[in-house]
Amino acid sequence: MDYYHDNCLLLAKKEPLLVEKLKDVPVEDSCQEIKGIVSFGSKEIKEADLLVILGWGMGLCLESILKLCSPKTFILVIEESLSRFKDVLSKRDLSVIIECERISISVNESPFIATLLRLERYFSVLTFKEMYVIEHLPSIKENPKYYQEVEAKLKEALYMATVNVGTFLRYGAIWKNHILTNLPLILKHPGVNCLNHKFKELPVIIVGAGPSLDRNITTLKEVKDTALIISTDTALTTMLKNKVLPHLVMTVDGTIKNFTKCYQNLDIPKNIFLISDLMAYPETFSKFSSEKIFILNDGHPLLQWLGRFAGFDSYIPRGGNVSTAAFNLALRLGSKTIILIGQDLSFPGGKFYSQGIVKKTSRYLKNNLDSSQLMEIQDIFGHKLTTSRTLYGFIKWFENRIDHLDIDGINATEGGANIQGFKNLSLKEAIKDYCLKPFPIYETLQSLSSNFQKPVISPLLEKINQLSEEYQMVNILCDQALNIIKRFLFDSLNSSYFNNLLWRLNDLKKEIVSLENFIFCERFQMEPLIHQLSNQEEDIPFLEKVKTIKTIFFRLQYISKHTLFLLEDLKMAFQGTI
Repeated sequence: MDYYHDNCLLLAKKEPLLVEKLKDVPVEDSCQEIKGIVSFGSKEIKEADLLVILGWGMGLCLESILKLCSPKTFILVIEESLSRFKDVLSKRDLSVIIECERISISVNESPFIATLLRLERYFSVLTFKEMYVIEHLPSIKENPKYYQEVEAKLKEALYMATVNVGTFLRYGAIWKNHILTNLPLILKHPGVNCLNHKFKELPVIIVGAGPSLDRNITTLKEVKDTALIISTDTALTTMLKNKVLPHLVMTVDGTIKNFTKCYQNLDIPKNIFLISDLMAYPETFSKFSSEKIFILNDGHPLLQWLGRFAGFDSYIPRGGNVSTAAFNLALRLGSKTIILIGQDLSFPGGKFYSQGIVKKTSRYLKNNLDSSQLMEIQDIFGHKLTTSRTLYGFIKWFENRIDHLDIDGINATEGGANIQGFKNLSLKEAIKDYCLKPFPIYETLQSLSSNFQKPVISPLLEKINQLSEEYQMVNILCDQALNIIKRFLFDSLNSSYFNNLLWRLNDLKKEIVSLENFIFCERFQMEPLIHQLSNQEEDIPFLEKVKTIKTIFFRLQYISKHTLFLLEDLKMAFQGTI
């Protein structure tokens, strides 16, 4: 039986471009399946957040893997050969695999698209902690170079995810507080999705805060209305000191430190628009005119959850920092020419930033960055230049992105790192060549902001009430756990009762884990705690184990109580608008 037609009907709903590519491809016999391909590492498969399969074979292993892995595991299947994949579509019913929402199928895509872009689409922000790779050896032997490049991109993705998870663990609680404080703003301000493709004919200039910005900042005055200027928040001080007004300012850092550095002492002109996520430090929004704010969704779990019910779909990937986020915003605007300035992505002369922002010199560089974190690269003139591994990651991000886009990328920084794929021009040259046609930028932004329609809030309020109930249940369950532990410590201290104690506490843990909304919204704080509860080392004295478990439940209760206060304030703010 030929399954090709039926498989393609299903695949077209999920991967229409792939089905189109397959039409004129000849069929090639698939590689022989390797028996027992998943007989090793089944424990790792069960624990993986991300499972990557390199090479399809006949796809038989995928059905076994679906039975083995956790329901939370995202499965990315990467195959280089279109003809071999077409043969598999003809010979097997793949409906279960194709229709599974957590399986992504990449065939004959560049390593960057097959890995980083697909992972970004699924996770929004790369935050997986465990990745497991299964290799179909005949496929890999046939095209080793392709799969080596894929594995290199997977390592990049894992590094980015590790950094992001660490950032969420460090700042997640603060960001959640900011989100719940700022959430009523979605009733007053439009999301950035209203800007989609509204500036297709216009170049976008992204202004970073690198040292080279001092070289050409005043040249921006020549642009007027022939390019849309997006300033990163760190560059805003330099721009205003030089009397250069951007159209948009973008911020994605929600710390008070960033607010103090970028906004606190600034008198921001009323005709500058802010692009910000809800994780921003709350006072940030008060620095801008109320009708000059656009909101974006930054992919925090709480915002992902809220977006399901509020129609809040203004997600823009960060990419790692505010400049990469601004680049993604420029793509959303529809621009076909993106010009970078102040993007040194390095430390020319030992400097971090342009003058007047933060005075970090070569002495700071020497004292605060471990030499293992520094590396040498080439600048735009071919000379050696020092950068950090983090900044090098941003260089590679820009290079990967521009390599797969049909746009003109111009690096008009006039110094700093060489970014392959971007044409190096002076800012004057870039303006002369690309910024040619006037456009009513301010009027367009003002019109889009003024036409904002307040969303219907009752469905969201209903879901927030449900979420509050789950946090309240966590509070109750933690109370029960802490009382059980208290009685155990007071009455017995007998190791013979310890297993019974663990059994009762494990039941309470299972009840908490079953609260799906709570677990989703708090997953970065919850997963380490749940893992700690589930993986007590055998050789630790039982009394120490009990004290550790007590600390974990105390932490869970603190999270639930604190968030309940914020949710109650939020509900009052929303109810006042109905």
